Parts: sequence; C-alpha cells; structure tokens
Amino acid sequence: MDRKLLKFSGFLILLAGICAIAAGLQMAITRGSPGVKVKGRGPVIKVFEKYVHGKRRYTAERYGYGEKKIVLTFEDGPDPLYTPRILRILKRYDVKATFFVVGQRALIHPELVQREFSQGHEIGNHTFSHVHLAGASRLKAHLELTLTQRLLQAITRRSTVLFRSPEVFFVEDKIDNEGLKAIKIAQDFGYISVLYGIDPQDWKRPRVEKIVERCLSEAERGNVTRSLSPTAHGYGRKNSL
Repeated sequence: MDRKLLKFSGFLILLAGICAIAAGLQMAITRGSPGVKVKGRGPVIKVFEKYVHGKRRYTAERYGYGEKKIVLTFEDGPDPLYTPRILRILKRYDVKATFFVVGQRALIHPELVQREFSQGHEIGNHTFSHVHLAGASRLKAHLELTLTQRLLQAITRRSTVLFRSPEVFFVEDKIDNEGLKAIKIAQDFGYISVLYGIDPQDWKRPRVEKIVERCLSEAERGNVTRSLSPTAHGYGRKNSL
C-alpha cells in the first residue's frame, strides 16, 4: 500500500469513529405497507417520494431488464479467501461482474479492490459498515456512503455511482417502505441503486448443482444474480465475497 493510501486509511478510520458516534442519531424508520409494488422490470430502481395527508409515501419504478442476459454481482467483500478464487474463474471465462464492496473490508484489503478494478469489473458502494440506511440519521448515511466513495477513489482513482443497499431486496416484485427509504437516501446523494432478481442462496452452502438450478429457475423473473459467502464475520448470515 503506498504512503498516500496509508495516510488516507488513517483519515478514514478517524471518520469511521465519527460515523459510529453518529449511529446514535437514529431517525425513526418509516413504517407502512410491508410490500410496495414496483412497476417495470430490471434491477435498477428509482424511488419517488410524496406526502399524502401529511404522511410520506413512496412509489418506485424498475429499469434495465435485458432479454436473455444475466448479470453477475457479488456483495459484502472483498474477502481474502473467496475474492481471488472468484476473480480467477471470471478471468478464465472472460466474464465481467459488479462487486458491491463494504468500505470496512476494502480498507483492510485494498489490493483486492484494485485487482477487481484492474480486471475490468465494475465496483459499487455497499456502505462503509454494512448498515441499513433507512434506520440511519442523515449524517450517518452521508458518512457511510462518502467514506466508501473516498476509499474507492483512493484505490482505483475512479468514482462510482452504483449502489446496493444492505438488507434491501425484492419479494415477489415488492419492496417494503424501509427498503424504499434506504434507496431514496442513496438516490438523493447521487447514486443509482441496483438490486437483484436472482438469489442463489449460496450462503447456505448448497451443492453447485443446486445453485445452478436455482439461478436458472429464477432467470425468467430477474436478470441480475447476487452471490454471498458464509465466511466473512460481523454481518450475520449474509456475508461477503
């Protein structure tokens, strides 16, 4: 790691402490319908906010569906065990993917983020400490996104506009209000939210054949598949590659 990145890492650790303090400034999570129907098809989601009789309401639209195309995404990494293996496989078959990285892990393994980037993969923001933005204060949300963005800029010399919010996903083409709120927060900071339509549930560690079967069976309703790993610590059962 070069000297500039070392200095920047120290700065990020300091800001991470501020971020932890800001965690106490929680805003009330918007409660409402457990399932808001999202119009359209595709992994890219845009949220619209309005007030009805003084109460906040969300609607959303989906974009980016591609016929006979499946996009691979990996989240929560980088992981020193699995990320190199994944990169070797992707390189062998000349396949590109998108890695939604957690800032804390990128800070520990910047060389893996650089490797992802140098091999031509897209890099996205997955917050700094893997938090659900719907329950965060505006300050904490800003720090979570900005810390990760600045770290990625220091490693790759590029910015990212791609974002995936932790713990937000489609359930039969619906998302709850908390999920829509998290997406709207990131959207207000200029990010494009990308979710997924295919979940291989690889964190359960099924056989490879089972993972392939699940992906193919869900291909008609979604064209972005995400993958996780049971090895990273601190994020419950949904962990990183």
